Amino acid sequence: MTRLCSYSHSPTVSQFTDADQVLTDHLMWELQEMVRLLKKELADTQAREAWAIQERNEALAAGLKLQLDLADAAAGAEQLADRLAEADAMRDMAAVGLFDDVLIDVDEFAAVTL
Repeated sequence: MTRLCSYSHSPTVSQFTDADQVLTDHLMWELQEMVRLLKKELADTQAREAWAIQERNEALAAGLKLQLDLADAAAGAEQLADRLAEADAMRDMAAVGLFDDVLIDVDEFAAVTL
């Protein structure tokens, strides 16, 4: 490390001693180490944040897909209900037609036998 100020204009201010320089060097090293650790912590935090955002986006996409699947299922159920209603109506019409045929046959039978 570069030696800090070793000269003073004032005679009352003493010069840095070697012990002062060692202490200053150590404090600078500790400060640099803290900065390095803080940068590492920041990078780790940013990585966790990116992972959390990715997880959230995947969950939102899955939720949207589920909503679309539910909408498709509801539309399919509605189509099925419509087809069942049509089948019921056709069955009812067939039953009425069959009943009418039976009535006609009974009337014809009655006319022939009477």
